[in-house]
Amino acid sequence: YRREEVIGKTIPELFLPPEWIPIVQKRFADPYAPEVRAPHENPWRTKSGEERLIEWRCTVFPSPVDGSPHILGTGIDISERKLAEERLRLQSAALEAAANAIIITDHEGMIVWANPAFTALTGYSHTEVVGRNPRELVKSGEQNQLFYKDLWDTILAGKVWRGQIINRRKDGSVYTEEMTITPLRNEQGKISRFIAIKQDITERKRAEQALLDS
Repeated sequence: YRREEVIGKTIPELFLPPEWIPIVQKRFADPYAPEVRAPHENPWRTKSGEERLIEWRCTVFPSPVDGSPHILGTGIDISERKLAEERLRLQSAALEAAANAIIITDHEGMIVWANPAFTALTGYSHTEVVGRNPRELVKSGEQNQLFYKDLWDTILAGKVWRGQIINRRKDGSVYTEEMTITPLRNEQGKISRFIAIKQDITERKRAEQALLDS
C-alpha cells in the first residue's frame, strides 16, 4: 500500500486475514494489557493478497492531547525465517527417523550429532558418541592405514567417499557396513562438516558368502 492508502484505515480491514480479526481485536481490547506489549506473531495480508508472517512489538503511550492510549507498533517480516526453520525441522526429523545410521562430524572427525539408528547399530548411547572420534568407538583393526588415508584424502579434497568397511560394536562384535561420507562446506566455501550415512550389510555379506561356498 501507499502511505495515503492506509492513513485513516484500520489494521483489520487492510491487513488481517478474516479469521485473525477477532483474535487481534480481543488482544487490543485493553491497550494497556500486558499481552499488547508482549512480542507476538500474526499473519499479515499484503495489498496483492499475499500472506506474510509478521513479528510485532508494541509500545503504548498516552496522547499528549487528551491522554487517550496510542500504540506504536514495529513489525518485522519473519516469513522467510519461519520457512527456513520449518525446513530445518523437517530435515532434522528426517535424519532422526532414517533407517540408516547417520553421523555428522566436524572437520577433525569428532562426532557432533548421531541419529538413533547409529546408536542402535553400534550399541553406544548418544552421550557416549558426541565429542568422540569414530575410530575410538568402532574401529575394528580390519582395515590398514592405506585404507583410511585414501578415505581422508578423498573427503578432504571435497569429494564423496563410498565404500565398505568392517567396524566393531560396543560389545566387541564386528559388522560390515556400506558407508558414504559427504563433505559439507560453510558459507565461506570451506569444508566444516562431514556427514556419514551407514548401512549394515553383514547379513547380506553372509548370504553372498554362503552362495559362494555352496
